[in-house]
Amino acid sequence: MQSAPVPPAAAAAGPAPGSADLRGIAPEPADAGEPGAAAEPVLTSRVVDQADILPPDVEARLEARARAFEEQTTDQIVVVTLASLDGRTIEDVGYELGQTWGIGQEKADNGVLLIIAPAERQMRIEVGKGVEGVLPDIIAGQIIRNEIVPRFRDGDMAGGIEAGVAAIETALLASPEDVAQRIRDSEESSSSDGLPFELVVFIVLLVIIIIAMSNSGGGRRGRFRRASSGLGTGPVIVHDWGSSGWSSGGSDFGGGFSGGGGSFGGGGASGSW
Repeated sequence: MQSAPVPPAAAAAGPAPGSADLRGIAPEPADAGEPGAAAEPVLTSRVVDQADILPPDVEARLEARARAFEEQTTDQIVVVTLASLDGRTIEDVGYELGQTWGIGQEKADNGVLLIIAPAERQMRIEVGKGVEGVLPDIIAGQIIRNEIVPRFRDGDMAGGIEAGVAAIETALLASPEDVAQRIRDSEESSSSDGLPFELVVFIVLLVIIIIAMSNSGGGRRGRFRRASSGLGTGPVIVHDWGSSGWSSGGSDFGGGFSGGGGSFGGGGASGSW
């Protein structure tokens, strides 16, 4: 026995009382992510241009420069441009990238990241624990203010990044006397704007003590043993590990790039333009 067809009026009348009306509502995608969330950057080379702001020739030049610098010093410099900070602070992002990627050599902790977030107009130099003596926060801040920000404000982002990398290399090659002098110059300038002289003296002495402890071999490593670089950029720091020797880390195996197991402690400086 056939059941009677449903009259059109009844079909259009809607759902039965107590049931939800789902007509016209598109189903949610099975794997929908957070709206607007940017993908995590992936370490594939010494230049990770997620924001796509670097011309190919500049990216290749930065990659070659950072590679040559690591071969001469074992220090790793990585440039990262981010599509978005996703509401996080650039300090948190910088620390997490440094730790996750392990930039720098294990135990030497001699990695540096130059991080640019163009959407938020923010930047940061994240400094590994082992190079905080030669690239302290105050000098990282100078590099941002004097080398990068002016070029960014002129619309030359590629030029600002290249100038920043060059200044980071110069800082990493500095002698203890050079570092102390740069800090004194900076603090004397600040003291003219109201910073107490006693505080200036204390900061300079503190940095000199930290550098001396590092140079004595009692810390993570002895820096400042100098040799010819062969790069035409002046002397290079040869990493002195005493009887233990030093390792060049795990970079460039199989044609790729990876960090060498370095660690970060939150040192560095941030800025905006």
